[in-house]
Amino acid sequence: MWLRAVSDKNAMKLFKTFFSLAVLAGATALASAAEDFNVLVFSKTNGFRHKDAIEVGVPFFKKQGELHNFKVDATEDVSAFTEDNLKKYSAIVLLCTTGDFLTNKPAKNASPEEKQKEKADSLLRREAFRKYVENGGGIVGLHAATDGFWQGSAAWPEFQKIIGGAFQHHPQHQTSTINIVDKAHPTVKHLVAKGDTWIAFDEWYNFQLLQKDNHVILTVDDSTCKGAKVSLYAPVIKEDGEKFVEKATIHPFAWTRSYGKGKVFYTSRGHFGSAFGEPDYAQHVIAGLFWTLGKPAPEVNPESLPKVKPPKKK
Repeated sequence: MWLRAVSDKNAMKLFKTFFSLAVLAGATALASAAEDFNVLVFSKTNGFRHKDAIEVGVPFFKKQGELHNFKVDATEDVSAFTEDNLKKYSAIVLLCTTGDFLTNKPAKNASPEEKQKEKADSLLRREAFRKYVENGGGIVGLHAATDGFWQGSAAWPEFQKIIGGAFQHHPQHQTSTINIVDKAHPTVKHLVAKGDTWIAFDEWYNFQLLQKDNHVILTVDDSTCKGAKVSLYAPVIKEDGEKFVEKATIHPFAWTRSYGKGKVFYTSRGHFGSAFGEPDYAQHVIAGLFWTLGKPAPEVNPESLPKVKPPKKK
């Protein structure tokens, strides 16, 4: 009996030691996983505001971050765009940003000095953003992310070199067919498993200032769109000085590109917040984020997606 008691006591000590080590290892693993990488979700608009998409998109990324071990900071504060601050982030998500989204509009009663300072600060933010991508930062552009820095005094051609193009026009919201061009790309492999096309309801963008070295993943089948215009490349200057526009042979919908050491993924879907509740779109976006980081994409659990009513189809 005495030997058995001693044996049981030793076994209990061993169990407690093993349990403590297991808990510690598990906690360490969770802490390590939780700090896998940081993402900045930025949704400031100085133009049309996709209120619905932004309000659903921000919690979508936060939830996926909790599930897939990345930390999300969501803001519309332009002061986030400094070289030192951006070093904290492995990727930036441009969630339906529009216009000159790196500038604060001066107050009506702002002095000339205040206006000049904001203009100078805005240029510094642009350069911080450009260097961030050039030095290896990832960029995920969603829908209206191409509707920035292309008009009037806010024009910044370098932004099109980063994001890959600029918004031009869109027809009415409608159901259209999306063709899968690069069937091997991780952002569409879940779609390929279902066929060669993706049929969805959204606001299908047409583009201008497209960069010819974009790697196109998806295209819109214009024959399934009503009121669509052919997308355009940037104006080209002939030797005699005359301008002409070269028409695109395809209508791009999603693409990737490189800028310096940075990787950029853009998809033009996402006008409606309900898109984030669709497993196909959610997987497309999260896979795009992980692709910019050179990481294999996790599978998005449909149960983790926001429950949002789809828009009424006209």
